[in-house]
Amino acid sequence: MTTESATTPAPSDTPALTEIAAVITVTPQPPRPTAAPTPAPPASTDSGGVRPELVLAGLGLLLIVGYLWLYLRGAATAHRYAAGFVIDSCPVCKSGHLHVEARVERSVGIPNTKHVVRCDNCRSVLREVGRDRWRYAIDRAVNPRMYDRLNNRELHEATIRRLAEHSPDDMPPGSEPPRIEDDPG
Repeated sequence: MTTESATTPAPSDTPALTEIAAVITVTPQPPRPTAAPTPAPPASTDSGGVRPELVLAGLGLLLIVGYLWLYLRGAATAHRYAAGFVIDSCPVCKSGHLHVEARVERSVGIPNTKHVVRCDNCRSVLREVGRDRWRYAIDRAVNPRMYDRLNNRELHEATIRRLAEHSPDDMPPGSEPPRIEDDPG
């Protein structure tokens, strides 16, 4: 029965197995830290449109350019008649000289200049109502014919030049002044 002794361990062999089991036993170690996974880049939500920051920057730039354009235009009109009006002598009294007065008002810093042209002899006044457009105020006592035809009418600068060359007083009585295309009425 030698086979029995081979399958059963001898009592002297038992302590040896215990020692081997003690050597083989592994003590658990803490897990090693692993690197945090790198986040994936965000999915692009751009569907071919323009970013809002670019839209705001464009609008801001447009506002600045518009403001500069309005400011420069207003500043240019302030000095428009610095050398004098388009005519020197008054067409109403024929003896006075015309003088330009400029009144500058500012709105949000943008100059808005209105001009008034006065005769130094009679009380006729031209008030600027738009670019190259003037409203005439004539004293009836100084020139009744011109008062009837031109008082409170809006005239273009070209008409005022023609008026200085050919006054309604120079026309024969009963004749009408030539109709000027750019005048209202």
